[in-house]
Amino acid sequence: MNWISVVIVGLVSFLLINWVLYQRHIFKGPSLNLELLQAARHDEMLGHRSIDGVSIGDDDGILEALRQRSISQDKKI
Repeated sequence: MNWISVVIVGLVSFLLINWVLYQRHIFKGPSLNLELLQAARHDEMLGHRSIDGVSIGDDDGILEALRQRSISQDKKI
């Protein structure tokens, strides 16, 4: 009999049970600014190339504007 499938199922079962019982209450994901992501998504869908009234010419400019806006919001807190 080939025991590899039994070992894999046992290992995966152990990991899932361990995660459910112990780790899911400890793990915290990254904090996301959902308003900023939604605003950027909405702006892109409309075809606008500006963020907060700043005209943006290319994708690098958009990323830089979003980064600056995020940094300025972090400083307010």
